Amino acid sequence: MKTTTAQRRGVRRGTRVLALGVTAAIALLALPVLGAAPAAAALPSCTTTDRGAIPAAGRDNHQCVLGSGNQGVAVKALQKSLRDCNKQSIGVDGSTGPRPARP
Repeated sequence: MKTTTAQRRGVRRGTRVLALGVTAAIALLALPVLGAAPAAAALPSCTTTDRGAIPAAGRDNHQCVLGSGNQGVAVKALQKSLRDCNKQSIGVDGSTGPRPARP
């Protein structure tokens, strides 16, 4: 069975539409990955504690980060947990840095 010119054009057009659709889908799926900032950058620093022991950004808000340079009660809570629960040999000074103070 021979194909006509119209049939070949239809196949080519369908292939182009499919390729365009696949390209658009890939671009839409990649957009959040390529265009988004790191998740930690969007979270606030932990500045307080919740229930006296859990680093937090506010009451019942535990979606926060602690990093080098942070200070305060949230850091103390983390250091105390590391020392008491995980038997880490660190001091509880409420300040983070490259090396926590030794007891």
